[in-house]
Amino acid sequence: MKRRSAFAPRRWSEACRPDGPWHGCNAERLGKSKKVLVIASGDKIREAQEASADYFGREEMVNKIQSEGWVGYDAMIATPDMMRSVGKLGEVLGPRGLMPNPKTGTIRVDVGKRFTRLKPVR
Repeated sequence: MKRRSAFAPRRWSEACRPDGPWHGCNAERLGKSKKVLVIASGDKIREAQEASADYFGREEMVNKIQSEGWVGYDAMIATPDMMRSVGKLGEVLGPRGLMPNPKTGTIRVDVGKRFTRLKPVR
């Protein structure tokens, strides 16, 4: 059976495109949970634990990423005081889109609040 469209698209913007999920779409829509790494110091580590972060740490996590190239997480949150250490990871994290930056809100003092936005409790 042959289907024929009632319109003839002249431009790319007029083309008929599917609106459902397809390969490579957002993990939130498919129900998959994100794995979040929090790099912080002091009380912020405790705050990340209470928010049930998947991975958290200080310099030891930075060293693990730098030496092993470990990227077993989907998002990283860092506190401003730890950005001196995290800045060294630009070559590893930058191309993968995992480097925290203020524009995306992944450099925060209130780690728990941002964590719940990245990984909603179900």
